[in-house]
Amino acid sequence: MWLFLSNGILSVVNHRDLEDTVLVRARVREHISYYFGNEGIYVDRDADYPYRYNLQKEGFKEFLEEYVDEMEYDNFKNSVRSNDIKRTCMIVWNVIWDIFDERVMESVFRR
Repeated sequence: MWLFLSNGILSVVNHRDLEDTVLVRARVREHISYYFGNEGIYVDRDADYPYRYNLQKEGFKEFLEEYVDEMEYDNFKNSVRSNDIKRTCMIVWNVIWDIFDERVMESVFRR
């Protein structure tokens, strides 16, 4: 799963070697450390997401719940401070907009 958060972009997958654990991955170390601290982050230089962090699934659920509970923004894009993250989010937003353009949306709402 890709998570676009106000202070980072994370890729989270089931850990293939550790039971009941997710692997939190990022291309920028600070995207993990902002949410989970520095301790436990490791690097796989051969991976497309080199920065990694193992987290018990229960801890990941708690993280998501806490993020939602503390969320105050009513516009996600405006909550992003980093220009790099904001630019990435806008690229993704534009791709999604192109996929679901007006013609597609009209057919959805006509049903």
